[in-house]
Amino acid sequence: MKFVIKKESKKEALKNKIVIEGYCLPSRNHSFIIEDEIIKSIIVTNKKLAHKFASRAAFKKYNKLIKTLTDLYIDEEDNPNGMVEILNQIEKFKIEIKIKYRKYLKKKELEEMASKLKFMQKQAKEKQYEIYYNSVRLKEKTTNRTR
Repeated sequence: MKFVIKKESKKEALKNKIVIEGYCLPSRNHSFIIEDEIIKSIIVTNKKLAHKFASRAAFKKYNKLIKTLTDLYIDEEDNPNGMVEILNQIEKFKIEIKIKYRKYLKKKELEEMASKLKFMQKQAKEKQYEIYYNSVRLKEKTTNRTR
């Protein structure tokens, strides 16, 4: 397997204007150990290889998001703030996918995630409107009463 180790600091790389585009592998402790060398970051430039890493990371985050959204949707049925939180999390995830993973994921995978997220977003908006109008009706009923 071919790999290249560049022993430059970020400042030197910026000074030399060397920009390597590719998928940067994430790590828990922000370093890798390869052949007794501490490597700060690994950038995969091969698109096929990067696709495997990126799709795995994206779908892991996607499945986690779906799980938290369903939990919030079930738990917060009468709370409009819960629906706002669901909508915010969906938007954050969409932005993150656009920035980090869009280059490396296939169009079919992106469409699959987008369709499910659109459905969840639509359901959350409908529930938010329903809760809002129910609260408005309840306020109208209580304000029209006189003693």
